[in-house]
Amino acid sequence: MGWRIDLSDVALWAVYLLPGNPDQLVAWPSHTTARCYAQHSGAHYTDLNVIYGDGFRPGNDDWRAFLQTLRTPGGAYLPVVDTGNVVIHPSTDGRLRVYQTRDDRLFLELDGQEMLLPRDGSPSLAVVALDRELGSVCALGTDGLLHIYQQHVYIGA
Repeated sequence: MGWRIDLSDVALWAVYLLPGNPDQLVAWPSHTTARCYAQHSGAHYTDLNVIYGDGFRPGNDDWRAFLQTLRTPGGAYLPVVDTGNVVIHPSTDGRLRVYQTRDDRLFLELDGQEMLLPRDGSPSLAVVALDRELGSVCALGTDGLLHIYQQHVYIGA
């Protein structure tokens, strides 16, 4: 019952149910703070802060260390993390990540190698989603085009 009481008067930015031992509920009272609970008992595990400094850049040691903090106490990767400068979409096992930068570029990182995901046109992106198991990426532009990728391969719009 703990999470039901803790969160009863809080407007939430997002809520995720994640598998684990035990299953976990991750509630985001803001886009930079995640509160982790046991899904069934409601026990509060920890709060995660996902703000990072401007000095962090994908590929360097500080960035890799930061990415390892984006896991629940049960070891599950948080499904979507908005750090303020980049939105991170990790796969279930954490080997693949999609980065959406504030200037609407998309990058795919697979086993430490980063690739720019090309797309037709250059409108802003309204929504980006990752199939966390298969690695399929969809990005909906504000022009209504849906850009589809299978990992780093552009399928089309």
